[in-house]
Formats: sequence, structure tokens, C-alpha cells
Amino acid sequence: MVTKTVLLSKTAHTRDEETNVNPIVSFTKETECSCKKEDFLSRDKNKAGMIALINTALTIRGCNVVVLPGDADVDIVKATVERSLHSTTTLIGEDTDLLILLLHYSTT
Repeated sequence: MVTKTVLLSKTAHTRDEETNVNPIVSFTKETECSCKKEDFLSRDKNKAGMIALINTALTIRGCNVVVLPGDADVDIVKATVERSLHSTTTLIGEDTDLLILLLHYSTT
């Protein structure tokens, strides 16, 4: 069986966490969120809980999960390029910085 490596990035601490009016959501994998994604992710505790849930689910499925602190775009791209030298690799993300960094660090 091929081991898959998944890199998860913790977003940097939210500056206005003390004044944030959006709720902290206590959830499980069965929880359906009725709020906007931006509102949910605006709370550090919600992001941490989501990352922990994804980490657990992927680990159970045999993936090697690496959780990186802060804004880890460069680390994610470097690891993706390194991994691509040995196996087919897919980088999934919404940040256009990932594409620019991927073009910069790739050697092909």
C-alpha cells in the first residue's frame, strides 16, 4: 500500500479573536454547519477543531499527516515538489500563492 502524505496548514492567529462575535462551534464529523464558511473559520478554535477532525480521518485512512504552523505555503510547495520526484502528487488549495510558488520551486 502506498502511503499518502497530507500537509495541513494552521492559519495564523486571528488578530481580532477577542472581539469576534461569531460562535465557537462544538462539532463532530456528523455536525452540519449552518453558518457561513468565513464566519466559522474566523474563530481559531473552530479552525483547530476542523484540522484535528481532518487529521484523525486521514490518519485512520493510512495517510501520513503533517500539521504545519502558521502560513506554511512555502513549506507545503517544497514538500509537494519533493514528493513529486518519487510519486504522482496533487496539490489542492484555494490560494493563488501556491501556484506561483509551485512554478518557482518546480524544476521541470
